Amino acid sequence: MKKIFILILICTFSMSENFDELRSYIKKVESGDMNVPYEKIYSYEQIVPEHPIYLYLRGLIEIDGDKSMEYYKKIYTLDPRHEYADDATMKIGEYYYSKGLYVKAADWLKKMPQYYPRSNRSQDAVDLFLKSMIISGKKDTAMFYLQIIQNQMPNVVVNEKYIDMLKETKIDDPPEEIPQILGESYYLQIGVYRDYKNARKVRDVLNLKGFDARVEHVKSDGKKLYIVLEGLYPNKVLAQKTSDNIKKRLTYDSIIKQHE
Repeated sequence: MKKIFILILICTFSMSENFDELRSYIKKVESGDMNVPYEKIYSYEQIVPEHPIYLYLRGLIEIDGDKSMEYYKKIYTLDPRHEYADDATMKIGEYYYSKGLYVKAADWLKKMPQYYPRSNRSQDAVDLFLKSMIISGKKDTAMFYLQIIQNQMPNVVVNEKYIDMLKETKIDDPPEEIPQILGESYYLQIGVYRDYKNARKVRDVLNLKGFDARVEHVKSDGKKLYIVLEGLYPNKVLAQKTSDNIKKRLTYDSIIKQHE
């Protein structure tokens, strides 16, 4: 019976459905309602075992904290620009902080302002990052990132108590200028096609694997061409990470482009 159910689910599961069902379960769990169909959720392992939406939901319902972190880490590894990647990253940082692993927590929390400056969790991440660094005795590192955050994230209001704790801290070998780590926009170009159907096919394959692909058209020598693009990244590091992942999982080559 279970195999029949999985077969039916495979047949009805289309790329255009956008995983609305899994998203609805995520909303329920995040609101505190754990009354979700666990067996049905587990069955998605046979269909989309590496899709970020499925991985995020599995992380939410997993009772073993360490196993839950593995699901979240996989999201960051497979698709760091996914809509749930910032939440997954934040949960990893919070988990390590709760375990008293402050340096480990800080390693994840600092990714939030670096890679997800527009996330609604950036404020919490910055506060917890600075707190983790201070507790672990790494005030110089905390001060270094505090300067970057204050310079490049005007919307983030750093807690005054952390500023007071760090105001006497001196940075060893300070850089001549604060590095720019936020605000750049990079994306991937996967391919260029004369036929829209071919471009759409590549886009759909990418999106089924959890990537954020789209098709745009340009004119060249009076002819319309269709370009498959993916993602929008705040820095080249994240763009390269996704490019490598696409190559590994789908064998597609890609070029990192930067918005002018």
